[in-house]
Parts: sequence; C-alpha cells; structure tokens
Amino acid sequence: MNRTQMLALVSTAALAPRAAGAQAAPPVRVLGVTGNDFAIAFFASEMGFFKEQGVEVAFSQIPGGGAATAALIGGSYDVAITNVGSVSSAFTRGLPLVLLGAGGALYASTGPSQFLVGPVNTAIRTAKDLAGKTIGLSTVRDLAQVAVMSWIDQNGGDSHASTFVEMPSLDITPAIERGRIDAGLVINPRYIQAKDNFHLIATPYDAIAKQFLISSPVVNRHWLDANAAVVKRLTAAFRETARWANQNTEQCSGLVAKYTKIPLELVLKTARPPLAPDNEPRMLQPVIDALAKYGVIARRFPAADLIAKV
Repeated sequence: MNRTQMLALVSTAALAPRAAGAQAAPPVRVLGVTGNDFAIAFFASEMGFFKEQGVEVAFSQIPGGGAATAALIGGSYDVAITNVGSVSSAFTRGLPLVLLGAGGALYASTGPSQFLVGPVNTAIRTAKDLAGKTIGLSTVRDLAQVAVMSWIDQNGGDSHASTFVEMPSLDITPAIERGRIDAGLVINPRYIQAKDNFHLIATPYDAIAKQFLISSPVVNRHWLDANAAVVKRLTAAFRETARWANQNTEQCSGLVAKYTKIPLELVLKTARPPLAPDNEPRMLQPVIDALAKYGVIARRFPAADLIAKV
C-alpha cells in the first residue's frame, strides 16, 4: 500500500461516526523551534505521519530552544522539539523531562548547521581574537555557549575572556551588522540567507563531536505516564518521519522553506541534518559530557537516563 492509499484509509476512518456519547481526545500540543534542526514535527504534520498513527496534533513554532523547553516545563505544550542541551540541564535540576525514543536531528561536521560569524570587516580571525569580545547567542548557559567555549579553548583561546549575551535568534544578525555585538551564532537556513554580509569565524559545534544528537522531541514525564499509548504512537510517527525525510531531501527542502519562510533557492543550498529513527545514547553522551565540563549542568550522567522507554 502506498502513502496515498494509506492516507485515504486514515481519512475515511477519521470521518466514521462516533459512538453515542464519545468525545474526541484533545489534540496533542506540539511546539517546534523555527530552524532546520527542529523541523521534524512540521514534516510529520505536513506529510500525514501523525494521522497515520491516529494522533491529532496542534502545531506551533517559536524562535528559541530555551523558550521551547520552558514552555514544556510550564505545561503550555505536551511535546517540544527542542535542543538537547536545555533538556539535559532541566533533567539535572530534577525537572521531569525526557527525550522520546525517535526523531532527533543529528549535527554532522560534514554539513554544519551552526555558524559563528562576525562582521565582514572584523579583525577576528582566531580563537584568541575573541578575548574581550561580546558574542550573541539565542540561549546562554546552554549547548550553544558550551560549543563556542569548547571551540575557543580547543583552538588556543580563553573562553572565559569572552562575554556571552542572550538575544532572540532573529536579532543576532542585525546586532552584528549594527555593531552591538562582535560575533554571534547563526543557524541554517538563516546563515545561508545572510552569509555574504558576514565573516565566518568557525563552526563551533565541531568541538563537541563530529556527529551528535542536537535536538529531539521532548515530553514531560508526568504527561508521558498519563498518555503512554499516545506517546507510543507519537514515537512511531517520529520514527517513520525520520526514515522518510532521510530519503526525500529535496521534498524536505520545500517543507523547510514553507516552515521558515526562507526562499527555497536558499534552503536548497543548506545541508539538511540527518534525522535519527532511533535516539541512541551514544549520540547524546558527548553533549552531556561537554555541558558538565563547563558547569552548565552539575553532574555527568548516563545519556540513556534521559531517553524515554515506551
């Protein structure tokens, strides 16, 4: 059975009359961060993978991963596609967040998605040149800051000599252009959209590992316990979406353009991160280790503890 036939059957089932007195389950509230690394829920919604699993979702998006994690903790959403750094931090503080077992995005050094940039005329050329400079990030004390600090220290600089400031991701490039900050971390596809206006300093996520889990669908454990059957279907939907996306790069680019409002010709020039049909602990552990090294989390812990088992 092809996808068109499958979706037709799902649609027919959805239109079947309900038993008397039956009430529709409320939609699962899903929040995604606007960016290439966080698009899996949008793919799943647009391509019908949630519907195939019998899950109705209400999808929203937000600019920053830290804000998405906070919204999930506050109970405004049931699922957030967010960065694994903020989730690791929440976990060590006793907050009941866990990654679903599928659907993470993998950072790959062969196609980086995070870029440390400065103005075209910047004098910053090496890690040492960042001493005394102000660096803009969408979230401080998170994976983004740890990646930049790791790159500085691994390349002969002193990460503690730089100042890190938090600002909405959409404000980073204007802040660099106007001289409010000396450098900033810009993600794709926004980087490819404005790269001619900047000098590329580094791809700092390479300092964490050549490949690692950078984002994932995340849930509150209490919500998971109360909705175990739904979580299983969600996990299955994310797994199938990851498999589909890894085989349909061009179609994904069109969806990313729709999702981010960035022209398709620019999105096609970006490397799309591979998605993980299964979130493996070995792909998460380098992030946890780096966060612990720089004191963002109080302790190192086994990555398997952060991945839901359903």
